[in-house]
Parts: sequence; C-alpha cells; structure tokens
Amino acid sequence: MTDVFQLPTNACTSQYAEYFRLARATHAHYEDFKGLVERNRPIPYPPPVADWFLLTSAGRAEVAFLAALRLCAYGHQDDARVVLRTMLECLFYIGYFLTDTQKHSEDWAKYYPIYQLNSLKKALRLGVARSQLAPQLDTFVMNNRSAVDYFSTKKSQAEPDPLKRQYYDNWTRKNISYIAKKAGMSDDYRSFYVSFSEQVHTTFETWNGYYRTDEDGNLVGLGPMLSIEKKDVLEVVCADCNCLLKLIETLNIHYKVDMPASHGDLCDELGKLWTALVSL
Repeated sequence: MTDVFQLPTNACTSQYAEYFRLARATHAHYEDFKGLVERNRPIPYPPPVADWFLLTSAGRAEVAFLAALRLCAYGHQDDARVVLRTMLECLFYIGYFLTDTQKHSEDWAKYYPIYQLNSLKKALRLGVARSQLAPQLDTFVMNNRSAVDYFSTKKSQAEPDPLKRQYYDNWTRKNISYIAKKAGMSDDYRSFYVSFSEQVHTTFETWNGYYRTDEDGNLVGLGPMLSIEKKDVLEVVCADCNCLLKLIETLNIHYKVDMPASHGDLCDELGKLWTALVSL
C-alpha cells in the first residue's frame, strides 16, 4: 500500500521532527477511524446522500491536511495556510450538515441536477458546440424541470433557455461565518479561518512575503520567501492537526463508533504544542 503521508527529509522536517511526528500520528489515527467506520457501519453503493456528502467532504479535508503539511515542510507557510482554509471550510460544512442531516440530505439531492446543469454551461463557455449538448440537455430538462424552476434566480425565471438562466442553491447564499456559527465552530472561524484569509486575499501584510530586501531596506529580489521559522511551522502543524482531530469528532456525531483511546492522547499532545506556540 502506498504511504500517502510522504514528506521530504530536509532541514524543516529534521529540525521539527517532533511536530511532524505528531502530524503523522494524527493522520494514522484518522486512518484507523475510517477503518472503524467501514467495519462497524458498512455503506451501500450507491451511498445515501448523507454518506456521500460526509465522506467526499472528509476526503477533500484529508487531502488538504496532507497538502498543507507538504507545503509547510518545503517552507511555503503562506500557501499552507491557504490550503488549511479549504480544510476548515470542509469542516464547517460537515458540522453544518449534521445539524439537520435529513433536511440537508434532501436539499443536496434536490440541488444535484443544477450542479450537472452548471457543468453543461461550463462546457459551452469552453467552446463545446450547443448542438453537441442538445440531446443531453433536452433529456435533462425534461427529467428535472421542477429543479430547474426551483433553483432559478427570480430575475432569470422568464428565460426559456435553461442554459441562460442563473441558478442558486440554499447554501451558497449563506456566508461561511454563518455556516461555522451554525456548526458550533465560531471559535475556529475567528481563530484560524479569518487569519488564514489574509493569505487568500491580497493585503499589504501578505505582500511582505513576496519580496526580499537587504539590511538597508533596498529591494534585492522578488518571489516567495520560504520560512522554516519555529513559529510559522508550529502554527501550521498545530492548526492542521487540530482540524483533523475535530474532523474525526464531527464525523463521529453521525457514525458513532467507539473512539480509540489514542484520540485523547493526541489531543493532549496537541495541547502542549499550542502552549508552546502561545509562548513564542
């Protein structure tokens, strides 16, 4: 089996081996949790909407966890924070989804045809001829007329061509702070998401990481400044592990497996690293 947890052996991973060891242990714990879910609650195929949403969202979060660590190991701390923001969004949406699993499952099932329709619209924008999509589009509209009308924005409902209408769903109309609040994760939103958003949006602070000056303040180079400073590495690893542990706890609201004792041990270890980070 391929080891998905592959990190380079370099100055960063060697200097902060303790931090990356905790990250590896946290990921191994997540893999164990997935195994418990598979053994204790077999999921049929095709999966119910709830399982489909939860597991695909969790899969995306896991990819973000691994990507952030690799970026961190290579010194790209700002980019690691950008990826962590994606992981946090997955976590918030999973938590929100579980506040009313039945209702949100129905909402997602209703919206899926619109996702397909938007894919057809993208194909047109990329240059696919309308005539090539006509048979598929006619069948689609015939089978999903109620969804097309339901999700059309008010301004576009009079448009007879479904590919020219504008669509919305009842989640994207809500901002991420609302989703996090409903998920009971406002602290994570304020502590991590907001601060990591600086790396996503172009701000004066983020520009500081993309040029180099000499000791007299003269510009000597452009491009990302790589960092393996302790505070930067520790912040990324702590936030990454925190998100993955919280992901396990949130998923277990739905799957209800017996949590291994190692979960508490990892939380304790992470708490010690947080204390170290605050003291820097």
